[in-house]
Amino acid sequence: MKAPVHRLRRVAEPVLGVLAVILLWELASRHAANATLVPPPAVVWRAFVAMQGTDLPLDIGASLLHLLIGYGLGATAGLLLALIANQRAVAILAKSGTDEIIKAGAVNWAGTREAQTDWIDNVLWKRRGWSWVTEGDARTLVGLSTTKAIFQSALDAEAAKKIFALGADVSRAAYEATGRAPERGVFD
Repeated sequence: MKAPVHRLRRVAEPVLGVLAVILLWELASRHAANATLVPPPAVVWRAFVAMQGTDLPLDIGASLLHLLIGYGLGATAGLLLALIANQRAVAILAKSGTDEIIKAGAVNWAGTREAQTDWIDNVLWKRRGWSWVTEGDARTLVGLSTTKAIFQSALDAEAAKKIFALGADVSRAAYEATGRAPERGVFD
């Protein structure tokens, strides 16, 4: 008996929410002094239906396409800039000693100094490495690849994994050999 009630509630809540918004809109339009400023929902609906024979659907489609292209380009640029910033920050941290890192983050970092030192020495540098691409970075890249205006074809998780794997061994070996961020020539 619980499942049908849950399904009914899952459908009823959004429907009631939309109806409440329309009711409040109707009440606001009746009490507004200017019907042009706050037209009733029925007037807006009739105007919307009347515009269906015009260029409105094409205009909406063009606006959505512009939105998607802009979002895709912005998200791609943001991801690349974040990866560059991450690389630079980690390069600076790699040059710093453990004590300097703890001192810089002490204001926002709870725990004992011993625990902080242990985490930096055994987790940050040994497990994460100096600049490993995260799973979140890979998910973002796969999601962005569905934007046809940016990518020729969409990537799946395996394709992204293969792309990231191309540089993983080289960057890890370079870090282990030098103890620091590798020079650009290592990747050539």
